[in-house]
Amino acid sequence: MAVPTSSRPLVKNYSQFLKALPLRQRIRHYARKCAGLAFMLLLPSAIPDDDADWIFFPYYHWVLDDERRQFDRQLKYFSRIGQFISIDDAVDAMKNPAGIGGRYFCVTFDDGFKNNISNALPVLLDNHCPATMYVPTDYIGIDHYRDREQVQRFYDLSTSYPLPFEFLDWDDCRKLHAAGMTIGSHTCAHSSLSGLGEEQLKHELCDSKLRIESELKTPCLHFCCPWGTPGVNFDPQIHSKIAQQMGYRSFASTAYGYNRAGGDPMFIRRRSLETLDGVSIIRFALWQCR
Repeated sequence: MAVPTSSRPLVKNYSQFLKALPLRQRIRHYARKCAGLAFMLLLPSAIPDDDADWIFFPYYHWVLDDERRQFDRQLKYFSRIGQFISIDDAVDAMKNPAGIGGRYFCVTFDDGFKNNISNALPVLLDNHCPATMYVPTDYIGIDHYRDREQVQRFYDLSTSYPLPFEFLDWDDCRKLHAAGMTIGSHTCAHSSLSGLGEEQLKHELCDSKLRIESELKTPCLHFCCPWGTPGVNFDPQIHSKIAQQMGYRSFASTAYGYNRAGGDPMFIRRRSLETLDGVSIIRFALWQCR
């Protein structure tokens, strides 16, 4: 019988997290590193010199206590290739008929974990990197032990977490916003949009937006679909249009690819990265998204 999430320790460092991973996921972790090293040997140039008109959206979930240095290295690597850009500026650039005119990185975080402010924010500020944190509003400010049933529901859905993370609270979100970060919606309950009825869909998209706006006293203009696979977790022909009608300027997915001039901000392509990924894996990700 599985141990309830609320009875397990909150994850603080990567060695603790890796040790808790099931064997299959640990094998996948090491295979990922091997693939990155192989790519470095076979295809050392990830980006042609003349490819300079795109926005790359890396997305993360956490920066653990022992990952800050590597996250800093990743951001410094990005800054050697291009420039950091906010999501508002990224949307404007995608709509610019003259083209994007450079290489840009728009950093995003999903799921609203506490380490986004305790560990990620100082590194982001040191590197002058604006980022977007997509938060599931039902989980912001809840207590890991007091709100056990609610916490368990998140991890029942999110099987990629062998140990629980502490969530941000609304004061954290206000501090992130004041520091120049963007707080976007990740639904209320971290819900896949596919299969939701009309009222449920309105709740997840609209009520999460209104809650963020109420707490932060600023418009919430950016949405990210949990899991984000087109045709599985959302229908680009339906859900993106509904989100736009509700006042969102962008809709982030997990489909791979660069975002180029003339692209649709209501179908933003992103690529997942882990904070301890080395340069080889990042270069592989950049090549894979071309």
